[in-house]
Amino acid sequence: MKTRATVTRNVIKQWILAAMLLVVSCASWAGEKVFGDYVVYYSVFTSDFLQPKIAQRHGITRSHDRVLLNVTVHKRGTDKNGKKSIANNVPVKAIIKGSASDLIHSHFIKFKPVIEPNALYYIGDFKAPGRQVYIVDLDITPEGKKRSFNLRFNHEIFALKE
Repeated sequence: MKTRATVTRNVIKQWILAAMLLVVSCASWAGEKVFGDYVVYYSVFTSDFLQPKIAQRHGITRSHDRVLLNVTVHKRGTDKNGKKSIANNVPVKAIIKGSASDLIHSHFIKFKPVIEPNALYYIGDFKAPGRQVYIVDLDITPEGKKRSFNLRFNHEIFALKE
């Protein structure tokens, strides 16, 4: 059985690994949404913010007009008193389908899983030239569940020229 300290370290490691995927900047954006026993964490950023070695390792093209969505799904955990505790959240596999739409175009987003020690997340991308507001619509189905969660948000993309 895992101790609380081990679980806490694992959660911290997961976030560090996910943070390594992106360079903090004003062009990136992150959020989270709770769906009952699950929490969905997500971030949006242009792929040119990735370090070249990380992009190469994951087969991602670095470009100022290529937008990445990074999504991870966690089952909410509880502490020894039965209260919900982020330290006890566990990443779970999921099927993620999505699209990003502006006023004219709609882009299907194909997500691929990235599995690393103590981390599981999904990366999808689409081309977004120029400055535009996108409506991102995700259907997320955790493994073993019949119902999906719908996550919808708007995000303004600044695809600045290199």
